[in-house]
Amino acid sequence: MFHIMVVHARERSQDSQLHEMILQAAAHCHFLVTESDMADAENNFTALSGDTILWIAADRINDGEVLCTSLRQRDISVQMIVIADSASDRKPLFQKGASDVLYRETLNVEELIRAFRCAQLRFEQARHIQQNYHQLAQTALIGFLQTIRAQGITTRSTNLTLPWECAYFDPYRSAFRFLYITCPNPLYQDASAYIRKLIQETMEHVAAYELLILDAQSAVLLLGEIKEVELATCCANWHRQSKLAFLPLCLTLSAPISTLTQMGERFQFLMQTHELHFYSGPGLIKQEDVTHGTFFHSLNKGKLDYHIRLIDALNARDYLEISHIHMELITHAKEAQICPKEVLSYVAFLLNLMEGNELKKGLKTNFDFNSILQRVQHCQTLNALELLMQDTIMKIAEWLSDEGSDRYDKEIAEIMMFIEQNCTEKINLHMLAERFNVNESYLSGMFKKQTGKNLTYFINEKKMTKARELLSDPNIMVKEAAFALGYEDQFYFYKLFKRFFGISPSEYRRRILEQKHTAVEA
Repeated sequence: MFHIMVVHARERSQDSQLHEMILQAAAHCHFLVTESDMADAENNFTALSGDTILWIAADRINDGEVLCTSLRQRDISVQMIVIADSASDRKPLFQKGASDVLYRETLNVEELIRAFRCAQLRFEQARHIQQNYHQLAQTALIGFLQTIRAQGITTRSTNLTLPWECAYFDPYRSAFRFLYITCPNPLYQDASAYIRKLIQETMEHVAAYELLILDAQSAVLLLGEIKEVELATCCANWHRQSKLAFLPLCLTLSAPISTLTQMGERFQFLMQTHELHFYSGPGLIKQEDVTHGTFFHSLNKGKLDYHIRLIDALNARDYLEISHIHMELITHAKEAQICPKEVLSYVAFLLNLMEGNELKKGLKTNFDFNSILQRVQHCQTLNALELLMQDTIMKIAEWLSDEGSDRYDKEIAEIMMFIEQNCTEKINLHMLAERFNVNESYLSGMFKKQTGKNLTYFINEKKMTKARELLSDPNIMVKEAAFALGYEDQFYFYKLFKRFFGISPSEYRRRILEQKHTAVEA
C-alpha cells in the first residue's frame, strides 16, 4: 500500500478545507496518510518504509524547494506533489524535483485523485527502473571486489568501470566503510546464508548498508555513515552470536573511506589486513588498530628441510616423525609470521610430494589427495590448517597400512614397475606405448584414471627420486647426474629438481655433505 506524507507549512486550521480534500482523495485511492510539519519532514520521511508518495502543502515556497531537492537526493523514485499559490511558483518547483504542481485556488478532490493516480504510476515505473539499476550496480560491484580479491589491483580490475552515478551508491558518497566477513570453518558448506541472516537481524534501522555475498564462505558489508557506538555494538553482537552458534567468524573492519574512487585500493588493503586472522583466529580486527607496514615474512624454502625429512619418514613409515615434522612447520610459521598464502602453498607442495612418492604402492583405491588440497587452500586460520593436517596424516597412515589385494590393472602395474626400474633411460609416452603395444591416448588416459597422476609427472617424479641418490655421492657432478637420468638440458633438470624438492641440486648436494661431515665429527 502507498503512503502519502502530508507536510504542513501553515497551521492545519488555516488549511482545513485542503486537509479534508487530501483525506477524501487518499481514501478513494486506498492510500495511507501520515502528517508532518516542515521542520521534521526529512526525519519522518526516512522513518517511513515502503512506498511513499510525498505531499507538500507549502506556504513558504523556498522551504518547498529545499525539501524537494533534499528528498529527491534520498530517493529518486519518490513523487512530490506540491501546492503552489501562483503560476510563478511552478517553474522553480519543477526544477527542484517536484513531479506535479497544483494550484491552491482551483484545487478539488477530483484533481487530487487524478494527481495521486499519475503519481502512483510514475512511482511504480521509477521504482522498477531503480531496482534494475540497483541490481546491475550491485552485480558490477561484486564482480569488481571478487577480481581485486583474486588478482589485486591490476590492469583488468582498474578497467572495470562501476556505474558511480547510479543512485545505488548515493548513501556512500560522503563516507563509507567495508566489513569483510569470512567463515574459517571449511566444513561449513554455506556460511553465506548464516552471515546474511545475522546481518539482517542486527542492521535493521541502524544505517544504510549493502551486503555483498562473494562466495559460500565470505561476504562484504558496505556501510554508510554510522555512529561509532552503534558500529561497535553491532560488531560485538556479530562476534558473540557467531560464537554461540559454534560458527565463529573472522571480521575485518576498514577505516572510514571518504570517496568512492578509493574503493579498489582500500579493499585490497583490507584483504591484506584480513590475513592477520590466519594467526589470531576468529574475531574482529579494525584497520585503525593495525600498524601500517609489512605484516608477514616470506618463506625461504631453500633453508627448510621439512620436505626432505618428510619423504624419508614416509619411506620408513614413521608416522610419528611425520606428525612431528608437521608440528615443527606449524610452529615455525607462527613464530616467524610467514605469509599465509606461502604456508598453504608449502603444505600443498608437501602433500603433492607424499602423493608422488606413494604412487608406486600400486593400490587401485588410491588416496583422495585432490580433495585434501582443495581444503588446504580454503584454510583461513593456522588452527584450521593444523587440525586438517592432523586428520590427513591419520588417514594417510591408514591408507598406507592397507596392503589390500585390489591392485592396479596388470598392464598399468607393469608400466609403473618398468619406469621405476629404468628411470635412468629416456622414457616418454611414445616409447612406452610402443613397448607395451598400446595406443598412446589410451595409455595416457588409463594411467591418469587409475593413478590420478599425469604419466610425464610420474616419470619425472621417479627420476627426481633417483637424482637424490646420485647427488648423495660427492664424486658425481650435478651435470653428470642430469645426463645419467636422460636429461640433456641441465637447466631443465635444475628446474624439475627445484619444483619437486624446493631447493636446487647444488644446494641439496651442499646440505648432504654438511650432514655427513657433522656425523663424522660426532
